[in-house]
Amino acid sequence: MESFHPKKTEENTVDPSPHVLEKAFYRTNPAVYGLLTDRCVLSDDSLASSFRSVHYEFIEYPDDCICGSHGVYIAKEELIAELLAMRASGVAFDRVEVTLAEDLCKNSDCATSVPPKYRWLRIYGRAGVDDLSIVDDELHGALVVSSRILSAMLECGLNNSRYSPYNQDLHVSPTVASVTPVL
Repeated sequence: MESFHPKKTEENTVDPSPHVLEKAFYRTNPAVYGLLTDRCVLSDDSLASSFRSVHYEFIEYPDDCICGSHGVYIAKEELIAELLAMRASGVAFDRVEVTLAEDLCKNSDCATSVPPKYRWLRIYGRAGVDDLSIVDDELHGALVVSSRILSAMLECGLNNSRYSPYNQDLHVSPTVASVTPVL
């Protein structure tokens, strides 16, 4: 059985008991370090899951292994490698264009600061079943992850994101995107 040692903060609480974590899921709110730009290309409808390509512009330098905006999530290569190694369900990986905003460059040394390498998480899983999924939220899609994915996220760096136990009863109709996995 996998070991799970989450960071404890006032906002983030997790029952550390392995028998509880075995089938536990968590609703996460990855930090927003930037925004989707007009260089993103949508498919025929306007759902985040139906982008054909994504451009994410950082307005703050990222401190977490995963971030997103409006239901679109991107992850550092370190986390992608973990997800691939554990054969995470409910997700495919795709290219993402990542840039640093001009204002960010003015406040730091952009000549030596290149954004970390990221991949787009094309999430199509079912909440409470697959390792990664997106559920409807008031403003955007909320990310739901299994305990093993949360553990990998914490190990790779999850400093400014929030998470809490996911209650599947509150989301009767999870959003399941129709995505063709791209490896």
